[in-house]
Amino acid sequence: MYRFLINIFTFSLLNLSCTHFEKNATVAAELQEPTIDFAPPEITSIAHRGISAESNSLEIEFRNVKTPDELEALITRIDTNYAAIPDTEKFMALEISLLKPFRGYNVTLNQISIGMAGTDLLKMTTGLDTTNWKKNPVVNSYLDDKKVRRITKRDDVQEHLGKEFVPRMNKVFRLVAQLTSKTYKTEFCQFSCGKDKTVSVMQALESMALTNAKLSFQFAYKYNGIFNIRKSSKAVKPNKTTESTDTDPNILTIPHTEIELKSQTRDVSSAFGISTQSGVWLKYAYDWYKMYISLAIKNDPNKAPKLAQAFFGNQQHVYQGNPILINIAALFDKPNPDLKNFMASKFDEKSKKPTEWDIDSYKAIFPNIRSNDEVPTYVNALAEYFPGGLPFPLQVVFKPTAVKAKK
Repeated sequence: MYRFLINIFTFSLLNLSCTHFEKNATVAAELQEPTIDFAPPEITSIAHRGISAESNSLEIEFRNVKTPDELEALITRIDTNYAAIPDTEKFMALEISLLKPFRGYNVTLNQISIGMAGTDLLKMTTGLDTTNWKKNPVVNSYLDDKKVRRITKRDDVQEHLGKEFVPRMNKVFRLVAQLTSKTYKTEFCQFSCGKDKTVSVMQALESMALTNAKLSFQFAYKYNGIFNIRKSSKAVKPNKTTESTDTDPNILTIPHTEIELKSQTRDVSSAFGISTQSGVWLKYAYDWYKMYISLAIKNDPNKAPKLAQAFFGNQQHVYQGNPILINIAALFDKPNPDLKNFMASKFDEKSKKPTEWDIDSYKAIFPNIRSNDEVPTYVNALAEYFPGGLPFPLQVVFKPTAVKAKK
């Protein structure tokens, strides 16, 4: 059964519409409809070997990098000469290459005042673990390099991820799938990591597939408008262009109530309204989620009962002893035009706690939901059942409700 499932999701990564690093270091500048509606490599046929040698030269070279310019030069050499890099160093090379879209990222986002660090934005929107980026002084200086300004206004933040990060993540996934050893050294431990700082190729692919899925899903909805909302002022702040750091965080980065979030975003279409290319990105996300599921089951067959049918229409999930019918596929097939429709529509005047929701919106995901009283429990069930956890921005519009469910 598991092999049948894997075969359903099998795709030929060799046919992805991406340019090899060694042939062209420039990523696509336009958003194009993804061509991965087939599946990951025939995972069972990848001939892995044990780790064949210790990685030395690239690791030493990376340790000797002192400036953003030197790191940029190293990334360029990786992109240009990837084919010539020894197999034992290829995974580390690909990790380092992922920094390319983010030179000056933190300082740039501070300059346009989105109210949070760029690395925190990446963590929130894609699940990418940037912990070890922030711990590395050279990488930090690369992220904070004031000489490079990739983004000039808040409206470009989401577009930048689409133009610069999506193609690179796709390429890195494909090239990792072609690696010939079973285990590799990892510099940043972003895609699974053992105590000895090594990573299994299969575990890395699973983690990368999930990152790609979440990265794709967040493009289905606009969220640039959320950067204008500051809890302290309860108002929209102007788009600064100075190099001063904005210390007033946007509302998503600090504790907030559902009524605060709803009142601040109610009339902001660029805060969780559906994007014009939602159909493309939801299809893309759906394919990446299928890939993630096939890899997760390959790595741990015990996950099959929960994951195998997750995106196949109505599925029953037992939460706190109660069977709940959930249709995750509806989020992809018939997306709500505005995720704010999932926020509470009425609140208690004294306690400000939510009391009513748009039940019709919820019925698309929970066919058997009957009353407002069931919403918190059903949302918690969805958060528990959704493969890999709720993606952004679902985690935002559902979280304030979910935390109120009874335990």
